[in-house]
Amino acid sequence: MSVSSARKSSGKAGTPAASKNVEASRRAYYDRISAYDMAPLWEVLRDLVPREPVTQCVPAIW
Repeated sequence: MSVSSARKSSGKAGTPAASKNVEASRRAYYDRISAYDMAPLWEVLRDLVPREPVTQCVPAIW
């Protein structure tokens, strides 16, 4: 049985340079998977599920 533990990294994760590096890596990954017509769900969910339902139905008044 293997056990893993969380430990602090030696680098400072909260620095602007680190966040830019993560953002650049993330963007590169998104670009690679877009070649396969894929995208991360958290990036496209707002387009897939609207806040309010959109319907083309119109009530008929008799």
